[in-house]
Amino acid sequence: MTYKKKVTVLAVLLALLTLVYTASIFFDPRHLDERNARYAWLDERLVPQADRIEIVRDGEAITLSCRNGAWFAVEDAGEFPARQYRIEDLLRILSTEAAYPVRARDAASYERLSLTEEAASRIVVRGGAGAYPLLDLLVGRGDAAGVEINLRKNGDTSEVRSGEDKLTAYIVSPRTSWYNLRLFPDAENNALNAGSVQRLSVYATPAGDTDTADGDVLGGAAVEKLELARDNDAGGWVLNRDAGIALDNPKVESYIRSVLEAEGENFNTEVRPEDPAFNDARIELELDDGSIRTIRAGPKNEQGRRNVAVSGAGYVYVLAGWTADRIFRDADYFKKN
Repeated sequence: MTYKKKVTVLAVLLALLTLVYTASIFFDPRHLDERNARYAWLDERLVPQADRIEIVRDGEAITLSCRNGAWFAVEDAGEFPARQYRIEDLLRILSTEAAYPVRARDAASYERLSLTEEAASRIVVRGGAGAYPLLDLLVGRGDAAGVEINLRKNGDTSEVRSGEDKLTAYIVSPRTSWYNLRLFPDAENNALNAGSVQRLSVYATPAGDTDTADGDVLGGAAVEKLELARDNDAGGWVLNRDAGIALDNPKVESYIRSVLEAEGENFNTEVRPEDPAFNDARIELELDDGSIRTIRAGPKNEQGRRNVAVSGAGYVYVLAGWTADRIFRDADYFKKN
């Protein structure tokens, strides 16, 4: 055999060995199982079409609806702004491939795994012009350790899969967890921030005597006034137009952020934003674009909570007592010790 023929034979043998080795890896049952376990419940190409999500647990439904790119929680009392990022996270979990190996292929397993339509929780994603949902997912009972859950698509397959439990938190969380209760939602994406605020004024009904030195009036009630104005020349803040008062400027900045980031515990549908009850206190923020944002508050209830209305929003928010106390400060809080 010539040298050239030997090289050719060796090359063919090497190619055959490579092919056999590659096939052994590709068709190895362990690797097949791993590939078959990778699964996404919702085609990521369909996510932009999603405009309605229904989450059902124990007969109670939460409905989320998207309109003009904004998500809302739909209730009997109306629609309320929803947490956009939370809905995006849910859709991302549903549309991302993860380890969901097949656990059963027969309908007889449904009852044992709590995956009958009556026993399972349900996440339905709708969108587009089709008559059928983009996803109708049944979520069953988790394992004893609470690490994995069983799931199946409703209707078109008897295949049951299991995987890391990333969905229960969305299913069992209270209705209010879907609400965006930020008084200023545009502060969430930094469109409104502390640097935008040029002046902040706090008006509050005085304790006891209703007469005040400056005679400011709010809703027919005398109020006292706290004013913080940005001093662009000095790079700090001025209290009540008196530059001689030494202020803790970092505390002022922190306070302004707390006002912009304040959020309620819930919405109150029993009172309207234009109700005259919102005359107990208010905060006015003058922004660098010349606009003014206002928070108007009603009196504290027995638990210390306040109902507040915000300019430009058609909602009434319920503030916890500690939140209300944190944003309705007095002048001494900002003075240097």
